[in-house]
Amino acid sequence: MKSQFDRTRYTDNPGYRLVHIKGTHAGDSALPYLHYSPNFLLFYFKHGTGNIKIEGRHYNINDGDIILINPSELFQLTVDDKTYHERISLSMTEGLLASYPYAAERLFAPFYNREKGTRNRINAETVSALGFNTYMEDILKFLGSTDAEAPLLAFCKIIELLSKLNETMTKTTPSASAQNLLNPLISDVLNYLNLHFKEDLSIDAVAEQFNIDKSYLSHLFKNHVGMSLWTYVIFRRLQLFNSLIREGGAIEATCYKVGFRNYSNFFRLYKKHMKMTPTEFKAQIKSGKKIIIPNMLF
Repeated sequence: MKSQFDRTRYTDNPGYRLVHIKGTHAGDSALPYLHYSPNFLLFYFKHGTGNIKIEGRHYNINDGDIILINPSELFQLTVDDKTYHERISLSMTEGLLASYPYAAERLFAPFYNREKGTRNRINAETVSALGFNTYMEDILKFLGSTDAEAPLLAFCKIIELLSKLNETMTKTTPSASAQNLLNPLISDVLNYLNLHFKEDLSIDAVAEQFNIDKSYLSHLFKNHVGMSLWTYVIFRRLQLFNSLIREGGAIEATCYKVGFRNYSNFFRLYKKHMKMTPTEFKAQIKSGKKIIIPNMLF
């Protein structure tokens, strides 16, 4: 079925960008492969259903839900192609609050002040009751306006939204069922990998650590997380590599720092998954050009 959806991007704003997607057969607008973003993401699913897998946890998406994702979380998004789909995606960098460093930690707390893959979903009832949907609609309206003060009004609404999110997440503790908890073993394995991915790991060593058959662990991990255990380790290392390069790290030294033992192998994997070389990535950062992470279609 041919896709029939529109994508409008609002990118000329310091510290954030917004993308509005709407239409039918919008499956091509999803992110069905493994992704990560260097920014804080907020997805508002105005219409349509789907599923998002974050660090191995599955969240069903319904009309009106909001999903929060931080830069350390790997995710995969699928949407139902049989129904009308509309979502507003807000991507924010820490630069959004560069003039207010003391406020930044508090306002971005809902994104990072939690365990990976937990408390990512705000259900539609809460979204509507607290007016989060209105904030998103107002931000979209202001960004689409030609009024001179519209960008400032959009910025103010984003700050209001972040403040309300922080207030809400601080006061509420979701039930275990709301967190879509993983298989306990896989949850423990993910925690272990996130702590040790920079070390000299192997599937055999991880299986031995948890006293489990290697083949069974590989099958169970892929079934729950959606990728092989070793692919997860590679993406964790590449993700950290990009973060450290953004901070000014040297390419070869950083490749070893994040856990790769062979530069040629690292270079091959980086180019395969990032669709550019590490040198090209660093050059884009220095030039100030907008960097597009592969397949990030927000």
